[in-house]
Amino acid sequence: MSNFNDQLRAYLQQHYHFDDFRPGQAEVLTALLERHEDVLAVLPTGTGKSLIYELAGRYLGGLTVIVSPLLSLMQDQVARLNAHGIRRTVALNSMQHPRTKYFILQNLAKFDYLFIAPETLTQPGVLEALAQQTINLLVVDEAHSIAQWGPDFRPDYLEIGRAYAAFKHPRLLLLTATAGEKVRAQIQSQFELTTPLTEFVYSVNRPNIHLRTEKLANEQEKHARLLALVRELPGPGIIYLSSKKQANQLRIDIQQKTERKVATYHGDIENEQRFAIQQQFMQNQLDVIVATSAFGMGIDKADVRWVIHYHMASDLESYLQEIGRAGRDQQPAVAILLYTETDDYLVNNLLISGIPDEVTIKHFYLQTPHYVFEPQQLRLLQYYAAQGLDAQAVMQLFQRRLLVKRLALQQMVQYIEITTEKRNYLLRVFGEAELTGAAAGNWSTQATPLEIPSLHLPVTESNNASANIDWQKRLEKLFNQ
Repeated sequence: MSNFNDQLRAYLQQHYHFDDFRPGQAEVLTALLERHEDVLAVLPTGTGKSLIYELAGRYLGGLTVIVSPLLSLMQDQVARLNAHGIRRTVALNSMQHPRTKYFILQNLAKFDYLFIAPETLTQPGVLEALAQQTINLLVVDEAHSIAQWGPDFRPDYLEIGRAYAAFKHPRLLLLTATAGEKVRAQIQSQFELTTPLTEFVYSVNRPNIHLRTEKLANEQEKHARLLALVRELPGPGIIYLSSKKQANQLRIDIQQKTERKVATYHGDIENEQRFAIQQQFMQNQLDVIVATSAFGMGIDKADVRWVIHYHMASDLESYLQEIGRAGRDQQPAVAILLYTETDDYLVNNLLISGIPDEVTIKHFYLQTPHYVFEPQQLRLLQYYAAQGLDAQAVMQLFQRRLLVKRLALQQMVQYIEITTEKRNYLLRVFGEAELTGAAAGNWSTQATPLEIPSLHLPVTESNNASANIDWQKRLEKLFNQ
């Protein structure tokens, strides 16, 4: 073992009081800090990706900028560093009062860690202020978002490479839990690098999670099956679905027909309330979260015992991200996907709805008076027009993007449909070697009954203490208001 590894372990023990690193942490840190390499690390959920950039930033000194996708995730990250005694930490985001933002930008040299969303990062005044600082480490958390969200949802993710250049190429660290070969190539392409990113890619296999798919005849059967599972499964759990309206309806049904404490989490809920829901779930004051895909990134809750997909994810990478929020303590957990024949039409319609069609693109370039654009689509069109693309080029770009998304959806449906080797199917899709023997098991379909006791799921007791916390004050404290 090298002297640097010994120094790294001593540093870990001194500052974090851990005896040793989790798999992947030391390898990434050695490449980043000893060999001065830029790194793309694909590490499973629960392996402590946040500790990597926290330790690296502390080791390098100066300012570390962390690009983070969600406001709620930034809140948790700031709170976690504060809990570790690192007070010179701040988030810059759209929730803050202009005076607060101005103060942060005028005092960047006083901070060690800055959390920021890509939309804020690429604002001219923010980018200019940061470019005047010495930034020693640029981190992109949930880096798969560059490829999955950048082209047709949050185009500012495609501008992170420009920020990297404006910061004079600091050390670069990109972190995610799942990224196939194509996604990794898309991430690499966003940055002008003298040498390619050093990649650390760990297996997507989560052997402690029982994988189960159930095909049901209709929506009524699926709804009844969900309620039965919520009643029977022990411990905290998450239910994912695509519709905000249906999420609200399911929450009411679970409240009325089970004894579980449940809340809904999606984009229409106020930021303060979402923060409160997260904290209550962390403290076991809530048993079940009914959520859209916005919930779960960065939630450091080790004892989630089950994840149910009421609607399937749009691709396998998203699915693995979401089921990976169960069993982070390496204890047994279960991921159940409930499916009816009409579900893939729902997901396909959602894919189409987010991308401008040819008529919308034509009206945008013709500057048709009084034409009503959907805000997200307008933002996308403005971005690509600013890049110099004409109407025909934009049409072709979105046609290719739809094709990619539909092929990914087909893989998702195929995973549901197959009745053999489900775990190995996932490994094949991600280019990994197949498993043999018992290691290839721990999966099931509706062909066999789900014997919940045989899963040996640990039981987490609900916390019946009153959730009497002033979340507004907690929120203001986090953002130094």
